[in-house]
Amino acid sequence: MQRIHPDADVLRAHLARFQRLRHLALTAPADPAVQARLDDAAYTLCVLVGRRTPHAALRSARQLLAGRRYDVRASVAG
Repeated sequence: MQRIHPDADVLRAHLARFQRLRHLALTAPADPAVQARLDDAAYTLCVLVGRRTPHAALRSARQLLAGRRYDVRASVAG
């Protein structure tokens, strides 16, 4: 069974957003607005890659982007 993968550009954008917010949360750990934005970004990343935890979603997103799964020729042939 083949899984549907998110668009590479969309995944890159959400991964970058998550990483920026994670860094911001480390510099402002007591800011509830930053934490809420980070939680939203983590949830979105989890949904995009079909994982239950932010850690697993981050790992999966990086693996998807590092792989050749977004090669149009490979996806059409497969």
